[in-house]
This record gives sequence, C-alpha cells and structure tokens, in this order.
Amino acid sequence: MLLLILLLSLAIAWSPTDSYAPGPVSCPQGSLVRLINNQISPEEHTWVEKRNAITNKNLIEFLKHANVTGIDIDEFISGSSIKIGIAFSGGGYRAMLSGGGQMSALDNRTQGAWEHGLGGLLESATYLSGLSGGGWLVGSVALNNFTSLEAIIASGIWDLRTSIFSYGGFNLIKTLDFMKDIKQDLDAKREAGFATSLVDVWGRALSHQFFKDSGPALTCSTLQDVDIFKNAQMPFPILISNGKVPESCVASDNSTVFEFNPFEMGSWDPSLYQFAKMKYLGTNVTAGIPVHEGTCIGGYDNAGFIMGTSSSLFNVALLRIDDFTLSSLMSQKVPVASNSRACTNDDTFIVGDIQGSDKCIGGFYPNGTIKGTQDNLFASDDLLLFNSIKSILKGILQDISDNNMDIAIFKPNPFRGNKVGHSHKISSYDSLFLCDGGEDSQNIPLQPLIQPERDVDVIFAYDNSANFQAWPNGAAMVATYERQFSKQGNGTHFPYVPDSNSFVNLKLTERPTFFGCDARNLTSLTGLQEKAYDVPLVVYTANRPFSYWSNTSTFQMRYDSDERDSIIKNGFEVSTRLNMTWDSEWRTCVGCAIIRREQERRGIEQTDQCKRCFERYCWNGKTDTRSVLASFVDGCVEFLLHYFKELRGKAVKWVPYNPISWFQYLYSRIRWFF
Repeated sequence: MLLLILLLSLAIAWSPTDSYAPGPVSCPQGSLVRLINNQISPEEHTWVEKRNAITNKNLIEFLKHANVTGIDIDEFISGSSIKIGIAFSGGGYRAMLSGGGQMSALDNRTQGAWEHGLGGLLESATYLSGLSGGGWLVGSVALNNFTSLEAIIASGIWDLRTSIFSYGGFNLIKTLDFMKDIKQDLDAKREAGFATSLVDVWGRALSHQFFKDSGPALTCSTLQDVDIFKNAQMPFPILISNGKVPESCVASDNSTVFEFNPFEMGSWDPSLYQFAKMKYLGTNVTAGIPVHEGTCIGGYDNAGFIMGTSSSLFNVALLRIDDFTLSSLMSQKVPVASNSRACTNDDTFIVGDIQGSDKCIGGFYPNGTIKGTQDNLFASDDLLLFNSIKSILKGILQDISDNNMDIAIFKPNPFRGNKVGHSHKISSYDSLFLCDGGEDSQNIPLQPLIQPERDVDVIFAYDNSANFQAWPNGAAMVATYERQFSKQGNGTHFPYVPDSNSFVNLKLTERPTFFGCDARNLTSLTGLQEKAYDVPLVVYTANRPFSYWSNTSTFQMRYDSDERDSIIKNGFEVSTRLNMTWDSEWRTCVGCAIIRREQERRGIEQTDQCKRCFERYCWNGKTDTRSVLASFVDGCVEFLLHYFKELRGKAVKWVPYNPISWFQYLYSRIRWFF
C-alpha cells in the first residue's frame, strides 16, 4: 500500500499541461544556460553538502560491518567526505536485470544484502549513473520514488512477459489502445509546436512499461520536488547520451557526452562546456536568454523521452513495421513444420524476422501460417485488429526518416547561439541531436563520475555489455581510458587498464578487479602528484555466470518471470562473490578500496589487512594480448568444485539447474583444452 501511495505521488508529475505535450510556464531570473567554469551547479553543490552528512553516517556503519580494522573509522570518516559513484552499463534488458541484481546487493533494504552482500553501499553512495539498459534501471528506480528492487518486482513494474512491441500480448485490444495512446501523445506534442522523433515513440513505450499510468506528465526535473531526493535520501541520478550530427559517426574520442540529472543537462566536454536547466528544456533561447521574455516552456524533459534518448539504439526495431507479423506481435507459440528448427541463443531477433532467419522467428513463420498449409492461425477479427495496430504505428512513423532512426531531436536547441565550446555545430543548429549513450563505445557511464569537479574517490563500475560471446571484455573501460588523451579529454583522468583481450585472458572479467590502486603510479597521467589523488579508484565488476547464464541478447525484448528473476539473482551473486562464499573478506576488501584515496591524501599507510586485499584484487599491470578463445575457460574446474560442495550442502546453487545444461556447460568448457 505504501508503494502505491509513493507511485501515485510521482504520477502527479510536473507538467504544465498534465500531459505529454510541453506548455508555457513562468521563467526564472537570469540565463537558462551556465558555463561550467570548473564547477558543479549551485543546486547540485547544495544537494551534495546535504548528502555528505547522510553518506558519512552510512559509510561508518558499512565500514564497521565490513570489519575494516587498524583505523579509527569514526574519526577517519568524520574528517572527510568520501564520495562514492556507482555506474551501470548499457545492454538492453540484460543490463537492466543484471544491474538490478547487482544494485540490490548494495541496498540495505534487500533481504540478505546486509548478511551476505554489500548492503549499505548504495546508501553510502553520492552518485548513480546509467546509460541505455542501465539507464532503464537507474531511471525506473529513481523515478519510482527510489523504491527497492524487491518492491519494483512485487509491484509489477518490471513485468517483461510481453515484449514492449506487443504490449497487450494475446490481448490485441490492449495493444491497439497502447498504440493509440502513443499516437495521441505525439500528436499533442506536435500540435503544441514541438518536433517529434522516433525516440518519442520509444520513450512513450518505455513509460508504459516502467511508470504508473504510463507517466505522460512525469518529468526528470520532477525529482527536484520529491521528498526523498530533496532530503538527499538517495544517490544523485545521472543518465547519459551522446551528441550526434545526423548521418555522422560517433567514436569515443570525438563524441560529446551529454548527461541528464534532476537539475540540468549538458556536457563537460570542451566541444560544449555548458549546461542548461532541465526544468526549462523546450524554451526558445538565444545564448541562454528566452526569446519571449518572461515565458518559458515546461514539461519537455519527459522521463520516458530522456530514458529513450539514452537508449535510442532500439529504435531500429520500430522502423521495421512491415516485418511485423500477427504471430510475432502476440508472441503465441504454435506448431511449426517438421523441417523448422527451434530458436537458439545463436539466433538474434527483435520481433518478427527483423534479425532472424525465416526458419527461426520465435517459433513462427513470417506469414503467420503453418508451413505446408494455407490454414490461417488467427481469426479474422484478430487480423483486422492487427492491421489496425500496424496502420496506427505507420501513422506515427510517417514523418520519420530511416536516416535519423537513432536520433532524438531536442528542438529548440537549448545551446543555440552560445558559441562557447569548440564545436560550433552544436550551437549553430536550431535542433540538438542526441543518440544512445553507448554509441561511442563508452558503454559504462563513467564520464560524469571522473569529472574533477565532483571529487569522486571510488567508482563501482558494473559492466553488463555484450562484447564477446555476449559477455563483457572490458572494452568500455578501454574506451574511457583512451579518451582522456584526446581533445575531448579536457583534464579528466582515468587509471591505467589493459587491452580487452587481456581483460578476458587474465580473468579480470571473472572476478572484481581494482584499477588505480596506487596514486603514485598515476603521475604520468596527471603530471602532478597532488592531482593523482583526484583520480578515482575503479572497482570493475563484469557480468558472469553463477546460478544462471545471464549473457542474453541485448535485443531480447521479452522475459518470463523465472528468467527475469534468475538473471537478477545471478547479478546479486556477481556483486557479492556468490554471497561471500568465494571470498568471506570481500566486503572488507570493498571497504579498503573505498578509503584508499583518502588514506593516500593524508599519507596514511595501508593496514596489512588492506594490503592483502589489494594483492588479491588489484590489476598488477600485466597483459596477455593473445586472441581470446572463450570466456570462463576455467569454469569447468569451478563448476566441479562448487557442484560437489552443493551436493554436500555447503554452497548456494550457481550452476544451471537443468541437468542437460550441466553437460553442455562441461563440454563447452572442456573442449577448449583439446
């Protein structure tokens, strides 16, 4: 009941029209755009000061529970304000679900997180960032009153049993109403005088899935007025997107990384170096000053639109409407011909036959019939409804070009006429064009957390990317490391990391790994010893199998409840080193990583306890650039050890539950030795 009240309080969101359409509001005094000038915004500064008092108290409790010895924890923390950042990568629902399990392991509200996990770490964090699928995690939690993941699941917010492209499942009328609602929302925005893009469609679809009553009036800046954020009782949420000129290519060294937070949006990169007030996006400005004095626009920063902007990669599926079939829409399994084959993990498809072959379409043939017969599988009324759905969706998409399918259009451009950054293209266009936050290969949203102005001491980077065999290989870390040497680096620093082959070959993706353990070794990056203490230590944790094979396709858009829960459970185990069974001191070692930078600033030598932890988890600078054959090659040995421990009742299940999968697992691992 309490969750329902909280969700309803957010559903009454800040939009002057109480709908998806933005509308006129009064303007604040001064410019709507600020130059960075090596500072966070005054609003963020005030908020962080309030948050520091809360995180210090929580961190003291966490470190004591972690049994960090050899220091007076109360004295140490009271004399500092250690800032923790947590970043969740992109990767579709796989990233959202795995990241959800990883986040729940840090959350004291999760059952078992205090006893068997890192409960209290989330409560001790200052910043929380996400992009694409990780942005769905951060956005859906933050904008649902920062409720716990357990409550998110219990309330049905993460119900993924039907694809977002077939919202009603078997209920075609529900799907038809869903499409009509989206069309009405877009029509309302257009009629209010604002351009729409495919991201508007995608964002409204996401909102139907993640927010009460589809959140048509829910905005990101709404958080400014929500008690849990106003009182700094949650981390500061940040979503990431990339700037993109239509039909251009985005790479990590030339991208302009945009962030969205409750107060503002913009970029720290020298190509822009400005932020605009989030609450007044959509206002026609020149050099930050409203064109119409005293009149601004509100409601433009719709929550779904911003989350959709960060994940615009998925727009490609919507553009293939002609490939949709009734059977793919309804997701109903029907008999298929004897010469067909079942879909496997090697088949990647979104809906219908967008990416799959005509012999593997989620169990269907493209024409909605059983091959070898002309018997239609569906009633004529169903086909009429289906054609109506396609007609409405085509009407929504009629003004959208394939060339700009992955671009969100922000028009008017909040930075128009403000020629501050070195890229005048951004300020010269009437529209601002943004795309998926992972398009520049920086699939972990680290850029906001390595800005010197935020003084982050340690970053917990959770990588749920699909680089090799749909597992991470550290490529996102490499992209952020290399970017610091480009023109867009702009004084940001990131610790040394190896190449992606070494990440896998050295098993750095199989266990948590610390980077930047000794600031004295970072002076060649920063130039000065003092600045080296400002480079955050990074605790890197990659998605890997424990109790479930969580390397599902980025474009898998439907999960039954068992698979959803299994991936979340596996994510919890990834964060906790299998509920602390693989290392009973893991919580202690995390505590040692958190305090490391402050110890170095004060010239305090590490305790023997923390030295042992760092010997265990710090990257030692070695590389192994040989070609990678497979992830988790040593999994065979791990499997046998833990399987027999399980039989003796000494460990939690971590291997696939299906006996056939056990043999497949053993075979897939053993064969690499021969």
